[in-house]
Amino acid sequence: MSFFELADGSRIEVAKVDNAEHDEGEIHLDRFYRKTGADIKDFQVPISNLWEAEDHLNEHARTYGQTYLKNHGKGLRDEG
Repeated sequence: MSFFELADGSRIEVAKVDNAEHDEGEIHLDRFYRKTGADIKDFQVPISNLWEAEDHLNEHARTYGQTYLKNHGKGLRDEG
């Protein structure tokens, strides 16, 4: 999971790798940083295990965080 913490200690989730089964497949990236209304589930990610998930999130954490702030500010997405 990629997140940032606000001054009050609450955490804003920016992206996470999820392996819950869906019609489209299993392992996917929940891209909470995308604009409101955009599809947040991305099944086209090159991730097949825990270590790849951790590496991917660490490698992209800054970009995902900056994009979240640009699209949503320091609050929850409109969808919650």
